[in-house]
Amino acid sequence: MHGILENTVKAMRELANANQDRKSSCVNDPITAWFGPAIGPTAFEVGEGVVEAFLSPGIGFPSNAFVAIEQKPSKYLADIYLLARSCLEAVGVQNIAGDNCCTVTQSDRFFSYRRDGVTGRFASLI
Repeated sequence: MHGILENTVKAMRELANANQDRKSSCVNDPITAWFGPAIGPTAFEVGEGVVEAFLSPGIGFPSNAFVAIEQKPSKYLADIYLLARSCLEAVGVQNIAGDNCCTVTQSDRFFSYRRDGVTGRFASLI
């Protein structure tokens, strides 16, 4: 939200253009995005304020990224994979990969503080 992905892509492209061979007339977009494990769309609960921030005029996120929770007024399930994909596509990133793993529902594969209430260690490398 607030342009984190968009600003990262912009900075990456600026670096790529600054480092390109001076003889080359253009640079192919070198950016590949990969979504690693995260809380999935059936487990990530947010409030109305989050939905309003994403769906405010001019931002253009897909409304199906949020699903109302019938039993909990003013609560929604958010699809952060869809939200991130929308941000990246809006700035022209075309090579987006990674699966929709859920760290909460796939307890046999992933640690989750939200699920277990116990701290642990998790690392991601780029």
